[in-house]
Amino acid sequence: MNKKKAKIIAKIIKCKNEADNLKPNIDKCESIRLLYNKKLIEKAVLTKELKDFNDNFILKLVKNIIPKQERTISDYFVKP
Repeated sequence: MNKKKAKIIAKIIKCKNEADNLKPNIDKCESIRLLYNKKLIEKAVLTKELKDFNDNFILKLVKNIIPKQERTISDYFVKP
């Protein structure tokens, strides 16, 4: 597994655990509710980052496998 991907996954797990610890006390204090919301947003951003990282990895892999066809001006004038 890539180091960057592993770091992102570790951060997601950390945010999830922190949010789970704050969840029972949401109703007791406004600052806890704000911190809980902040952790949820941070987790969502990291999840999106991980998805983008996976998509870019697959795209790079496909681009490396499929060679790019180069066309010249004379290719447009070839009769079928």
